[in-house]
Amino acid sequence: MSPGTYYLNPEMYKVDLVSIQSQIAEFLDDKGGAPHADVIDFPSNDGFHIRIDVAVEWRVNADKVAEIFTRLGNMKEIEAKAVIPNTRSIARVEGSKYNAKDFIHGEGRERFERVFFADLQRVCADKGVEILRGMVRKLQVPEEISKPIRDAEIANQELLRNQQEKLRADGAAEKMEAETKINQRKQQIEAETAKKVAETQAQQRLAVAEIALQTAKKEAEATLTLGKAEADVIFFKKEAEAKGATAMTAAFGGGESLALYELAKGMAANTSFVWLPANEGTFWGGTLDDLQKWLIKRQHTQQAVQKPQPVGIQPAQPQAR
Repeated sequence: MSPGTYYLNPEMYKVDLVSIQSQIAEFLDDKGGAPHADVIDFPSNDGFHIRIDVAVEWRVNADKVAEIFTRLGNMKEIEAKAVIPNTRSIARVEGSKYNAKDFIHGEGRERFERVFFADLQRVCADKGVEILRGMVRKLQVPEEISKPIRDAEIANQELLRNQQEKLRADGAAEKMEAETKINQRKQQIEAETAKKVAETQAQQRLAVAEIALQTAKKEAEATLTLGKAEADVIFFKKEAEAKGATAMTAAFGGGESLALYELAKGMAANTSFVWLPANEGTFWGGTLDDLQKWLIKRQHTQQAVQKPQPVGIQPAQPQAR
């Protein structure tokens, strides 16, 4: 019956409590004090004595509780009649198919555990018992065979470890070599780039210097040309002034007449009457206009006779202003 409240006549029915929770059946080593069963031992296929420590987790099939209880009895009897003998039998039959070294190597041991668990589940299921787990916790192999195999396994593991170390070292060396090559190539590229940059900058500086030199030459030539032009202007100006002064001197018949003319022209504008000596004991008087006219007339007279002539000019009558 499933959990719940039932009204039964005790004169007609007897109720026994049966747990359907999982139970553990252990096959411990002799020194461990097996509470359920003795340790499982059997000869291997090559004749060596093998001993295993097994733990089986099981429970009663809830759908077959009444049948199992009627046929096998209570929980201890179910374990003793269904779980323990089948576990011992299957472990011995299946284990005797393997050589002793198979129980030392991981692959052989795992294969034994898989087959043992599958067969135990199948056999116990027919009896109404569910096998949840079957674990080989410990496996003892004779020392005369386990030690060489164990030593060989340790040597193999050491060899594998050394190989792994070598691979790691080789990988580290290759990585270091690759990094070194990369750094060298990087440095080479940086050096080449710096060289090209320096060459480009040098070419640029050279081009700038050449342009500056050409500009300086052009500026020097322009300065020389400008200086020569300015000098020529000054020269031609002075030459023209000299020629003008010579022409003026020649026009006035001498420097004296030119000087008198310049004197008369440079006098103040408000000067209205001047007196000048004409001959010994004779004075000439008149306005500035009269003076300029007289000087021009004198110049023409001197040019006509090509020699100085005595100047006789009647003194003009003083004009009152």
